[in-house]
Amino acid sequence: MVGTGLNPPAREGTGPSKTDCGRKTNLTIDGFKVKFLTVSNISKDGTTMRMIQAAFFTLILVLSSMAIMPQYSDFHLAQTSDIIVIARVAREGRAELIQGHNICTPWHIEVEQYLKGNGAGELVFHTQGGQLPNSSTLLWVEDQAEPREGERALIFLWEGNGNWFVNGLFQGYRTISHGLISDYSLEEYANYIMHLAHGEEIPLPRLRPMAETSTMAITGFTPSSGVAGDGTVTVTITGSGFGHSLGTVEFTFYQWPSSTPTYLPPSWTTIHYWSDTEIRTDVPARASSGPIRVTPNLGSPMVSPTNFYVTFGYQGNRWEAATPVWVTLDYNETTFPVAGCHAAMQRALNTWSTAGAWWRYQWGDTTSRGDADFDARDDHNVIHFGYFSDPSPPLGVCQIYLSGWGIMYIVEMDIRLNAAHSWSTSTPATDNDVESITLHEAGHGLQLMDVYGIADIGKVMFGVSTTGTYLRTLHADDNAGIIYIYGSDATEIEEPAEIFTTAEMSLSPRPARDFGHIELNLANAGNVRVEIVDITGRTVSVPFDGRLESGRTAVPFDISGAHPAGVYFAVARVGGQTLSEKLVLVK
Repeated sequence: MVGTGLNPPAREGTGPSKTDCGRKTNLTIDGFKVKFLTVSNISKDGTTMRMIQAAFFTLILVLSSMAIMPQYSDFHLAQTSDIIVIARVAREGRAELIQGHNICTPWHIEVEQYLKGNGAGELVFHTQGGQLPNSSTLLWVEDQAEPREGERALIFLWEGNGNWFVNGLFQGYRTISHGLISDYSLEEYANYIMHLAHGEEIPLPRLRPMAETSTMAITGFTPSSGVAGDGTVTVTITGSGFGHSLGTVEFTFYQWPSSTPTYLPPSWTTIHYWSDTEIRTDVPARASSGPIRVTPNLGSPMVSPTNFYVTFGYQGNRWEAATPVWVTLDYNETTFPVAGCHAAMQRALNTWSTAGAWWRYQWGDTTSRGDADFDARDDHNVIHFGYFSDPSPPLGVCQIYLSGWGIMYIVEMDIRLNAAHSWSTSTPATDNDVESITLHEAGHGLQLMDVYGIADIGKVMFGVSTTGTYLRTLHADDNAGIIYIYGSDATEIEEPAEIFTTAEMSLSPRPARDFGHIELNLANAGNVRVEIVDITGRTVSVPFDGRLESGRTAVPFDISGAHPAGVYFAVARVGGQTLSEKLVLVK
């Protein structure tokens, strides 16, 4: 049965679930070490991975999308949603193809209360992204809601072709943690949303007071700033009253335009050490500049008196090529809505190219590729204006394909700007600036992530834009981000003499008994390195390292001798591409 009132909040889990998988981590609680696996979030049926560790040496193709969002008000979301529910996420289903939305993951929820509309006690909604059964392709979409099994949330939903989707992407999914949405009481916040759904604009409810006693307080943390998402920064939080059993730590996800932050769910944070006076934790992916909230296992939430400053977000993927990295972006000029788009986009790409990193964008050729080609890999990097079906769509999306063995590398990017909005190439007054939004989406093409804190306003990678926003130069943190990923460029870079457009590889025989051939088909002549690696990534043989002419070439390999039977990988590095094929060796 669906309740007509609010149920008491369930106690959220404080550690990884039994279905989580990833690298082993030692967590120390008051001097006792506990070993568990960090949150890589593989579902019970193994259909969805959200974080791929380098320890898994499986050839996989990943599609990632990153977007810049308009700021949608609670009133807009309440009015444009078909239903609004408070629900518990029961389980994750198997990913499936849905027309107009590419690969989607279904989420089965148990509804506690309808704040708008009505329906059954159990529903299924979809988020873009996931891994199809029996497929090596994974789609990951930035700015989507990212539910976790067992958590409770207030969810704004819209219906499209018989399927439910979250309205406003992440803005329409509000995690409930310890009976709170952000720092608001769930009961009062739900009442506020119901008024908005009925067309009554009322102010936000009062904030729930945080713990402020001499025995329960965060006194500080070190370092005070760092990179979010790649696991290189560990923050030590000091204070008192944290308790002697594991609680939760939440970093700010979103803090604009309100000064009240929205926090990332506790399950996003990897905690390494917990005591009554000290906590050590990584800075999770999607964290933004803002306060840190700590909730003891037995006690009230406490918020840091100062903000942790996120310089930039980066999850560890990048383009692979001989330094420097060159990426050519073609354009569909027939979709451009106003004059001057061509020049504005070129200026945006050039801004990243002259940022002092070993990176260059190249403006390519005109193309007819557009919306119909956006959701499929075609080995062409394209920018165009197109349309979205969502009632609360983004201003633009950069869609990225990644592939590789172990470490993932970008092999294609496509940018779609929202043609339904108004655009300008001059100093904008009420329109969206083509150069500013292109600059932001091209930053995603480098693998820089969105940030949403008040202190992040002014950065190109700030993930919210309003009409009239005019950001055509890089913030120091944007500049630091591209250099962090691709290294510093101390010399002038000349255009590369050759760029591989297509390369293919196949193996024979399958399985192999010590000997075989790797067939390469190159569109251009150039330098090629072929390696045989084991499942740990160790190179066991280098069958070829030199220059090959265009066309087909058979490269013999020999891994006889002391190498045991099992799974290996043939890896060919061809210009800016990395090709990989699984090799099964039998004895």
